[in-house]
Amino acid sequence: MARQSLLNLGYRVLSACDGEEALRLCEKESPALAILDVVMPKLGGAAVASKLTASFAGMPIIFTSGYLQGSENLAPATANAR
Repeated sequence: MARQSLLNLGYRVLSACDGEEALRLCEKESPALAILDVVMPKLGGAAVASKLTASFAGMPIIFTSGYLQGSENLAPATANAR
């Protein structure tokens, strides 16, 4: 739903089925923003955020999730993103 909403607003959206694919997509593109699920297959949102901020300093990152579990892992990722 978020992807479609952003597309309807005219944004170019890259979407990945897991954290590893997200990192591969970002190797080929220069994203302006990352919207990550906290709980993703293969590599979770916090780990992806950490790797993205190492490659793209200052990139804004938005975390989203339908789960409460795993949210305790956000503090280290958001600290690195600033």
